[in-house]
Amino acid sequence: MYSYTAYPKGLQTGQVAEALVKKHPCLTEPGSRNGWIGWMYSLKYKMGNYRSKLRSFGFPEVTRNSFKNKHPDDQSPAKNIKKARKGEVLFLPHYPVGDSKEQQELDRCQLIAKSKKKDSTAIKDLMCRTFAHRRHDVVTLQMSIKDLKNRWPALFNVSQVSAEFQRITTLTLEPKFFSALDRYSPKLLSLFQAKKAAAGERHRAQMTGRGGDEDIPAAESRRVK
Repeated sequence: MYSYTAYPKGLQTGQVAEALVKKHPCLTEPGSRNGWIGWMYSLKYKMGNYRSKLRSFGFPEVTRNSFKNKHPDDQSPAKNIKKARKGEVLFLPHYPVGDSKEQQELDRCQLIAKSKKKDSTAIKDLMCRTFAHRRHDVVTLQMSIKDLKNRWPALFNVSQVSAEFQRITTLTLEPKFFSALDRYSPKLLSLFQAKKAAAGERHRAQMTGRGGDEDIPAAESRRVK
């Protein structure tokens, strides 16, 4: 279960308990309304105990949720619980084996120097190596955009925006962005055209000047590019 998420929902725990009883019928609970409700509660407690052990070892997925590691404004048990895993916005990975926070801080300083020289090969390598350190700044320290730009100037390059998106979500940014643009553009354009007053007139004039027969999603994609 933990390989999927450190914080399973009740439905997920129930599905695991049900699958357990189906695979091992001898574990079916006599007198239970579904034969596995007790196993569901047992798994919930086991996951809680497992998270406590991981927290004592300093595992970042769970230590971030302890009171002493929370932002002063977020120190309540259920507020801003970080439940994300790989492929989600708040993904918080371990530092690489044999690496440390101090070493990655040195790499970050080197990255700033390489950014000033516009050494794209070195920037790409250092951005990959310092991913865990950068996620610590974003997820745990919740730095402002201004602070992030000062500490990670390379992150705000177009190529690195796409690369960082792929490191976090495992997806390529541009195809996903343009597919969403194609999906929502017709509705958005219809809303703009339906507007009254100056804004609507201005948009209708732009559409007329562009030509009404052109495919809307394709045209909007070209405009963004």
